[in-house]
Amino acid sequence: MDFIWLSAQFWDGLWVRSQWFAHEIGALGHRVLFVEPNLSVLAPISDSATRPYVGKWTLGLRHVEPRVWVVSPPPLFPFHHRSLFINQVNGYMVSVGVRHFIRSLGLRTQLVWVSAPRAVSVLEHLNPDFVIYDCRDKHTAYPEEANRATMVARFEQKLIEQADLVLFSARELQQDHPGLEKSILVPPGVNIDLYTSALDPRLAPPPEAGSWSHLVVMYIGALDTWLDWDLVCCLAESKPEWTIVLVGPVGARASAELDRLPANVRVIGRRSLKELPRYLRVASVCVIPFQTNELTRYVNPLKLYEYLAAGKPVVSSPLPEVQRFAEPGIVEIAHSAVEFQDRIEHLAQNDNEELCRRRTWIAEQHSWTNRVQMILEAIVARCRALPNHRLYGKLG
Repeated sequence: MDFIWLSAQFWDGLWVRSQWFAHEIGALGHRVLFVEPNLSVLAPISDSATRPYVGKWTLGLRHVEPRVWVVSPPPLFPFHHRSLFINQVNGYMVSVGVRHFIRSLGLRTQLVWVSAPRAVSVLEHLNPDFVIYDCRDKHTAYPEEANRATMVARFEQKLIEQADLVLFSARELQQDHPGLEKSILVPPGVNIDLYTSALDPRLAPPPEAGSWSHLVVMYIGALDTWLDWDLVCCLAESKPEWTIVLVGPVGARASAELDRLPANVRVIGRRSLKELPRYLRVASVCVIPFQTNELTRYVNPLKLYEYLAAGKPVVSSPLPEVQRFAEPGIVEIAHSAVEFQDRIEHLAQNDNEELCRRRTWIAEQHSWTNRVQMILEAIVARCRALPNHRLYGKLG
């Protein structure tokens, strides 16, 4: 099967579901055309985080993995988030390029995978055999979508109607669409080999670790508005003997928060996937210090699975999906800065090899390979349940 990915993420950006799924599907022998999000001509001005990606379209078709190709659309008209007309025009322009690369690669069975509601305007101009909508967030809950939530909701509803299969990353997202028979729950996964390498005693720690304290509290992921910055500051101030390490790209809307962080908080910035096990190797406890609000209620954090694969104990804010993993010594929930502090201390002092093996075993049940196999089986089952479906005859 051939997959066309209308992604909300850049291939070279922070790896989340889209890149991992595309990587795994390509590794299984399917061809993937990964279409990066289109940027407006004003994007570099309004969002500095997009600047590294602005010129990617000039590279044309990039062969990034044996069966995965990436293409970035050229800059398009601004204000597509606010205007339905501009979004439709941009969607058509992107679709012209996508159809060209579909032909040049000779893609036959076109399974279009969509991860952003506004990409429905691109989908309308393609001729897919099968449409998958991967819903991993409550899109209308993002602060930047507050003034256009109605339009985003309309896009998403239209996408759900057109989709042959809908994937929900969290139960709360699925429960928002009761009775949707064409949906399945597909939580995040983890690259087991990559993250269990953090357990290798021969793995060298990162160079910065030489100046860190004995107890290292670590967060890996995007440093953005959903992080509870007050909580991070409170922990650092109450425990100056700890080192709190934040590894990940800093969002433009959260950059001002860095100025108030105490000296024992180390902001490392983004690191490559291959470097992350080195950081996890020296972590005493890993944390998910998120705010609890309408956005994070629907989150199923990928980092939870990665922390567990690395054998690390986890302390998290009370997020519904994380609470399902709550187990003493494995994943513990904290409702305040004091509870975070107590649980971090307890886990760091009482860690052992048996608990480490238990955490890794839990993660092994959630590999990306298992997740992709579940999706491929759901595609086949969906088509065979509908003998008149256009993909049915192509499955053999």
